[in-house]
Amino acid sequence: LGARLSPSLRQLSVGSCNIGNEAATLLLRRLTGRPSFQHLDISDNCLGQRAWGEDTREEQLLITLNESICLLLEKTKGFKFLNLALNTFRTHHALEFMQKLCQDTPNACIDISANSISEQAWSAIQALEEKNWDARGEPIMPSAVELDANGNVVTETGGGPTGASLRGGLSTSSAGASVAISVLKSIDGVDPTWLDGFSRGTRHHQLAGRLLGDMRANGRRLTE
Repeated sequence: LGARLSPSLRQLSVGSCNIGNEAATLLLRRLTGRPSFQHLDISDNCLGQRAWGEDTREEQLLITLNESICLLLEKTKGFKFLNLALNTFRTHHALEFMQKLCQDTPNACIDISANSISEQAWSAIQALEEKNWDARGEPIMPSAVELDANGNVVTETGGGPTGASLRGGLSTSSAGASVAISVLKSIDGVDPTWLDGFSRGTRHHQLAGRLLGDMRANGRRLTE
């Protein structure tokens, strides 16, 4: 798959082709690092499906697929948009994509709509996405904030920009981010140690508005 693609290829759409994790991984490897490549649509392809029972090969294929997505984002410098909608990626996959966007990929956006991510998880991801950071990568509060008893913003003035790509009710403040981290730690598959490291780590690139998703896309109601 992808063996005869032109070196000058800029865009490729293989949505709804049922290619699966293994073939998608091969395609991603052949596209990674191409200087002209900017846009890939691999939506609706049964990607991210969990391995059940003791099928360790399928489990490893999923891990390798996720690593290949992250490598494409990091090594393909002109890349702009990856469509992963209508697959079955889960919360911990979305978090890894988020990390890659804010640390290694300054311009790309990812659409992960209608995957296996609950409304609660999307709200928590939004809180992490929209949190303001100073030059050292430390979380900062907006210049004037009033919080309710649950840590949600009641009123806010000043502060840095916030994104609106993910729907949810958690605060963009540090308090809201702390609640979000607790929520995400309770979700199956999320590594608490990794999450702590990510939430405290340096962000090199603005993140808000670059990870797109809504569990209600196409009328599907998804749960963890």
